[in-house]
Amino acid sequence: MSLLHVNDLGVTFHPTQGPPVRAVDSVSFHVDAGEILAVVGESGSGKTVTALSLLGLTPEAPGCSTTGNITLDDTELRSLDSRGWRATRGAEVAMVFQDPSSALNPLLTIGTQIMDAVRAHETVTRDEARRRAVEALTLARMTEPERRLKQYAHELSGGMRQRAAIALAIAARPRLLIADEPTTALDVGVQAAILAMLRSLCDDLDMGLILITHDLGVVAEQADRVCVMYAGRIVESGPTAEVLGNPRMPYTQALLAATPRLDSPARQRLSSVTGQPPNLAERPPGCPFAPRCPLVTSDCTHKVPELVPLENDHAAACLFAEVPQELLRRPAPSSSVTVTKAAPVTAGLPEPNEALAEFEAVELHYPVRSGPFRRVTSHVRAVQQVSLRVAPGRTLALVGESGSGKTSLTKMLLRLERPTGGAVRFDGIDVTRPKPAELRRLQREVQVVFQNPYASLDPRMTVRQTL
Repeated sequence: MSLLHVNDLGVTFHPTQGPPVRAVDSVSFHVDAGEILAVVGESGSGKTVTALSLLGLTPEAPGCSTTGNITLDDTELRSLDSRGWRATRGAEVAMVFQDPSSALNPLLTIGTQIMDAVRAHETVTRDEARRRAVEALTLARMTEPERRLKQYAHELSGGMRQRAAIALAIAARPRLLIADEPTTALDVGVQAAILAMLRSLCDDLDMGLILITHDLGVVAEQADRVCVMYAGRIVESGPTAEVLGNPRMPYTQALLAATPRLDSPARQRLSSVTGQPPNLAERPPGCPFAPRCPLVTSDCTHKVPELVPLENDHAAACLFAEVPQELLRRPAPSSSVTVTKAAPVTAGLPEPNEALAEFEAVELHYPVRSGPFRRVTSHVRAVQQVSLRVAPGRTLALVGESGSGKTSLTKMLLRLERPTGGAVRFDGIDVTRPKPAELRRLQREVQVVFQNPYASLDPRMTVRQTL
């Protein structure tokens, strides 16, 4: 049964200075009840703006103008006034945002937030709202839901926060759920559990789900259909198996080629899409992907290709979409992909004097305090007897579930934690006891890219000032 119809959606931003930016251009798609539609594409391709349009969260005129039709069941959403949107958000359409830490109020308990979401749309008693909150947490596969009602967001792990955000979104039993990169910051084990839970929610509640993601592996496992977006337009759509198994748009083919595979030869460089996405304020004539496309012809630079229907409900926006693919395959340029045979695992291990960074029998214990006097009653052994070396010019991957000690280990190299035992050295410097000149060198030569860029960058400073 069809749930959502989007027809010829366009979103244009009108900055106070400079030309207008057409962020979403002539986008049309539909979502059925119980179906998962994946929307994929590079950052800036229009995925999130499209999702925000379905919730009426794009800026108001004159800063932004929206055209087209958005129909949920029999309701035209674009005709709603502010009161109608408030009644629709949460009750009919809900969204799970990328960062649960920002989506959850740090001053309110999880239970209070979910109960408020229920009571905002339904006239129920406090006891009934509490029961619905427990039910939502249970549907979100949260352990000990009764206990979680009394906890704050900072008391939960990353996976638990994401489950709480999903429970908050589904508490009022919406017909359509939009999930914007819901598993970006989670390890693969928690990611699999969250995605399986979203799939079961669609089945149990007959709910439609729009899954916005960069991860084509997630798309292949979870989505029924997929839309590929580029420069604000849908450039390929259809059943997941058809789009990923027989891509007809060069951009989709490039995304698949850039996806890492565990069965690829070791130390093989990924094939990347050369160039940059177009400036949406100054769209080039013709196909927006033409400057980056390996199949580009003169016709591509003059004509914007329409979404051409193909077999099996498949469609692609390419002048060559209907041409047999074996006629279009060209040998890749020799410089695009470089494959280097991996050395045996036992060969090339750095000697102690070759190591750039070195951990030797490192331990890190966090004290646990309890009682009225906050005395240390036990310890959390975050890192135990870890020894490893990082050689110059080599990459060392630390892999493990959340809480396995990966971040705690690197914090000791950054001098953000002091090891309980063992030694940490960087290029001959004892990281725990550096001299003043060595400390300045450490601060200059050891840098970190944190997981959450929003928390890493000062919102009161420009990028230039930060750099």
